Amino acid sequence: DLVLVQWVNDIGPDAGRVGTFEQFAEFGIPVYVSPAECVKSDFKAISGDGARGFAWTMDVLEQEIAELSGIFGVKSAGEALIATNRRRVNEARASVSGLSVEDLSILYWFSSPTLEGEAYVAGKLGAPAWISQALGLTDAIESTEEWPLVGWETIANIDPDVIVLGTMDRRQNAGDDVVEKRRFLATDPVASNMSAVTAGNLIELDAQSMNPTLRAVDGVEVIARDLQELGLAD
Repeated sequence: DLVLVQWVNDIGPDAGRVGTFEQFAEFGIPVYVSPAECVKSDFKAISGDGARGFAWTMDVLEQEIAELSGIFGVKSAGEALIATNRRRVNEARASVSGLSVEDLSILYWFSSPTLEGEAYVAGKLGAPAWISQALGLTDAIESTEEWPLVGWETIANIDPDVIVLGTMDRRQNAGDDVVEKRRFLATDPVASNMSAVTAGNLIELDAQSMNPTLRAVDGVEVIARDLQELGLAD
């Protein structure tokens, strides 16, 4: 009856890994694409990551919840979920109230094609940046790309205070395995000297919480908790 799509490169207006809007329309099947995708400024045909013209925020997530709960006739459940998410974010923010934007810079490392080369790290307008903003952290990467490839020499020069390591079951790229991420950081002559590594300020986070979805709320809670456990938050 309905196809829900997170990424426009799966089903899009022109092409997709599954098909196009028009192909599904021929069968009378409507397609709903997440607003998180619709507000991007451009797309990458292969990865679907693309870039953003402005930041992803809780407003976009709440729009999606409201629209889906309306489509399925459970508007009150959607409103309750929105209220719960707001409460969770506010509680996580309060738990690290001793932080300010100037205190800590943070880098989100999703994966890498090769560990010794460049890393897919979060840009300044995606879900990880929203997590940072919610907790008063400063993003280390200034790119508007969703997941720009950045070399370790550049990252080392930026020298973030905290590095978030994406965890996932996928084993498509060399940097998918968090164990390999940690091994690289501990042994690479450049990466091992970064402040976050020498101080042990490494946080593991489900990679799905780095995507612009409901799970980003989980990411706020996990990072707030781990900042406290690392002794970085009052």
